[in-house]
Amino acid sequence: MRYTQIAELVNDMTKEYIGQEATPLQEDLSNVVDIGGAIFDVAGFDIIGKSLVDRIGKVKMMERVYSPRFKSIYKDGWEFGSIMQRVYIDELPEAEQNQSYLLEDGQVYETNKFTAIKWYAKYYNGKETFDVPISICDKQIRSAFQSPQDLAAFVSFIENQIETTITVKLDKMIMATINNAVAETFYDLDSTAAATGNYSGKTGTRAVNLLKLYNDTLPDSATPLTPEEFLRTPEAIRFSVKIFKDYLDKLPVLSTQFNVMGKPRFTPYDRMKVYAYAPFINSADVYLQSDIYHNELTEIPFTYEKTPFWQNAGDYSFDVATSIDVKTGGNGHEVKASGILMVLADEWSMAVCCEDPRTTSHYVASAEFTNYWHKQEAMYVNDLSQPLIVFFVA
Repeated sequence: MRYTQIAELVNDMTKEYIGQEATPLQEDLSNVVDIGGAIFDVAGFDIIGKSLVDRIGKVKMMERVYSPRFKSIYKDGWEFGSIMQRVYIDELPEAEQNQSYLLEDGQVYETNKFTAIKWYAKYYNGKETFDVPISICDKQIRSAFQSPQDLAAFVSFIENQIETTITVKLDKMIMATINNAVAETFYDLDSTAAATGNYSGKTGTRAVNLLKLYNDTLPDSATPLTPEEFLRTPEAIRFSVKIFKDYLDKLPVLSTQFNVMGKPRFTPYDRMKVYAYAPFINSADVYLQSDIYHNELTEIPFTYEKTPFWQNAGDYSFDVATSIDVKTGGNGHEVKASGILMVLADEWSMAVCCEDPRTTSHYVASAEFTNYWHKQEAMYVNDLSQPLIVFFVA
């Protein structure tokens, strides 16, 4: 093992730590912090005879379980059959006069008329599928391990990495399912603006522009907020929480206003799902809860799941992380939008269901390895007749 003398360095660091050295010193950590290396870089010998080879004393594998962000979107599954059928009754029968209080002598009253109520069904019959292949050697890598248990742990480590890559892909498909419904809501708000993503100054019942609504409350002499300023302005965030609470009271009431198809729907409190942009939730926690005694009045009044971005994680800046750019399934609408802060939806509006993960294998005797195919398939569903509200700033 390599040993490096650092007494002089730690003495200088001590002076900095206790304040004796006023000016920060450049700390030469080139021989202090070990960043790891390939086997030829780190192989060593004993420091006395230079002949005994250092042995591997401990093996650590970076094995972590990765979880999708929005687990609540997963729904039920089934093994046989392929079509999912959802049955609806949208018609609200008209009331008629109560004949009990309109009796007239000699009048004939109709009692045998058949009054039908109309129902209909929607069918979902599309699955998306992929598989992830991996080969596991039987003999070739055993010399790198000291016991069957060590080898088994290494194989488990490989399997965990396969599960991670599958989870990442499924997580992306979950986000795509949500983004598709969000895009249809923006398209419904203004189909012309969808091509450019410029929804500045536009708001509606289902796509709610919190920035416009807040700026409209400001006096004429005040400077309107920008989308970025909105997230660090306590008054704007309080205003947003009030709007959210209003919608929580609206959705349980039967209405045609909260879905893009104009169907009479309602969503009980226990059937609501909330998906939120994490920095917005964090702003609400920091700016509203830190200095308020009755914080129950300003806290986000529902259970939510957070995400640091909606589509692209390549740039966590506000403009990119809150944006989507999609061509919607079925309708083929091309939609761009940004400033998305939160989605409030009925649990039936979006779903990942009928998931069927499985693994098949084949042993190649001539080369002594096994091929595994980790297969994944599921339905990714939007129901645009169900309530879904998008809150955004633009």
